Amino acid sequence: MKRRIRSTAAVVSLAVTCALIPGACAEYDAPPTPQLVGENLGVMSTAPDAPLVLKFSEPIKQGSLKVKLIFAVQSEGDLDGENSLLDEQEPPKTAQFKDRTILAFDSSAPSDANRTFGGKSSLNAARTQLTMEPEAPLPVGVPLMVLIEPGLSDAAGNETGQRIRVPIVFQAQGGGATTLPTGYYFMLMNVEPPPLAQQLRFYAYIDVASDTGDWTGTFTNAARTEALNSRDGCPSCEGVESICALFPNARCVRPSENLGSLDEFLDRLPQPDTPGFKFTTTGFAKDTAAGIEFGTPAFDIDINIGAGQINIVAVNTVITGLFKPDETNPDQLQLSGSLKVDKVQINGAGEAPTQGTVLGKTLSADDVAKVESFGTEIPVN
Repeated sequence: MKRRIRSTAAVVSLAVTCALIPGACAEYDAPPTPQLVGENLGVMSTAPDAPLVLKFSEPIKQGSLKVKLIFAVQSEGDLDGENSLLDEQEPPKTAQFKDRTILAFDSSAPSDANRTFGGKSSLNAARTQLTMEPEAPLPVGVPLMVLIEPGLSDAAGNETGQRIRVPIVFQAQGGGATTLPTGYYFMLMNVEPPPLAQQLRFYAYIDVASDTGDWTGTFTNAARTEALNSRDGCPSCEGVESICALFPNARCVRPSENLGSLDEFLDRLPQPDTPGFKFTTTGFAKDTAAGIEFGTPAFDIDINIGAGQINIVAVNTVITGLFKPDETNPDQLQLSGSLKVDKVQINGAGEAPTQGTVLGKTLSADDVAKVESFGTEIPVN
C-alpha cells in the first residue's frame, strides 16, 4: 500500500510541476547532429583531394556554425597526454593552434571574405550541408580532426554546449617504392571507446620489400615484468605497484599501467608466450613527399591477454598512418596514425565496432640489445 501512495504522490507532484513551470515537461528537442560524409570509425572513404562534406540532421540557425579542420598528431604536440588540444591547455597555446589549423569556416562572420580560412567553404541554401575545399589535398595517414564549436543550433535555438570532435584519417591504399627499413619497431595502440578501451603495446619486427612496399610484421606483447626490478636505480617494489619503471622517472607502478609516450619502451619487455601473445599480419608502405605512408588491408586479430587469458577478437582491423623522421633524432622514424575495427568480441561475445590511435618508432640496434638483455628476444616470425 505504501508503494502505491508514493507512486500516486509522485504523479501528482509531476502534474503540478508541469502546470506551474512552462516548458518543464516539454519533449526534449536535440540540437542538430553533424555527420561527415565518408567517415566510418574515423577512417575516410573519400579521396584526400575531394571536398569534405558535413551534413546536419536538420536546418541550422544562420550564424551558429563554426568549423575547423586541424592536424591532430599526438607526436607533434597537437594533443597532450590528457587528449587536450593546443587551445584547450593551460595556458592556451592559441598561436600554435592557429598554425595547425588547415581550414576554418565561421558562418557568423560579416562577409564572405572573412568566413573561410585556408580554402573554400559554402553552406547550402537549406542550411543542411557545408562543403569544405582545402587549398591543397589532405595528407594520407596523418591524424586530422574536424571541430564543430559550441553554439551550433537549430531554428528553435536548441544548441550544442561543447565542442564536437570528429577524428579522421585518409587511408593508405597501396604500396610502392619505400625507404621504410626492415627491422625492429615499438608501437602503442590506444583503443578509445568501449568495449576495448585500453592501451595495447607491441614490439614488432617488420620485413619490408623496398621495391614494392609490401611488408610482413610480427607483433609481440610488450609487458611489465618483475625482471625489470633488477635494473640499477630501481626502488624496491612490492604489493599492487610491484614493477619498477625508470622512465620518465624511477618509481613503482602496476603491471598494467599505461605508457605515457613511446620513449618509455624500455619499461616493457617482449612477452610472446602466455600470459603474453604475438600475431603476424601484412601491409604496405610507400614513400611520398609528406613521409612514408603505412597501412594494412583489413585483417583479424585473435589474442589472449592477461593472467586470466581473456580472448579478444578484433574483426576487420585496419591500421593507417605516416612515418616521418623524428625532429630531435633524424635517424629514427616515428609513426602517427589511426586504427578502426568493425567488430570486437570478448570471450566470444560482442558486436561493437571501435577505433583508436597508433603511435610507433623504429628501434636502433642498441635499443634492441637493451630490451633483449633480459633473456627474451623480440620474435622475428
